[in-house]
Amino acid sequence: MITLFEASIFFAKTAIVLLWVVLLYRLLGKRYVALLNVYDLVTVSAVANAVQNAMTEGRGELEIGLVSAFTLVSTGWLLSKLFVKAPALQRLVGGVPTLLVYQGKAFADRMKREHVSDDELQTAMHGHGMSDISQVGMAVLECDGSISIVPIDRGCTFDTDLI
Repeated sequence: MITLFEASIFFAKTAIVLLWVVLLYRLLGKRYVALLNVYDLVTVSAVANAVQNAMTEGRGELEIGLVSAFTLVSTGWLLSKLFVKAPALQRLVGGVPTLLVYQGKAFADRMKREHVSDDELQTAMHGHGMSDISQVGMAVLECDGSISIVPIDRGCTFDTDLI
């Protein structure tokens, strides 16, 4: 049986590792996280296994696993509550949408920064029945990595946060 002090140490270690992994994935960018493939899922599993020892000191005790699981779930719950009260924190952790095209003009610098290729933009356009960029009123890279397309004939406007 672990003591309350040991449980608090495992709680702190788990929280630190969770925040570190969130930071690493945040630094990778929206497109990377949205386009998880089999290799990426294996990587996530490997990361989980690698950090387990950092959180539990290699001890396979049930209580340590329960403390770690509680920490992960409660940290997620706490962050969701904080995001509601502090939208700036959510933008910092989750990112903000990025305007890629406006009124038929693509912003190459933003596409490069967000690692969006011309082919990916074309694929999103085709998914909305458009074949030419002049038909696009707005293309927005959402925080989840998807690309939203609004036809130019809809008279679209944008939030200044996207600029």
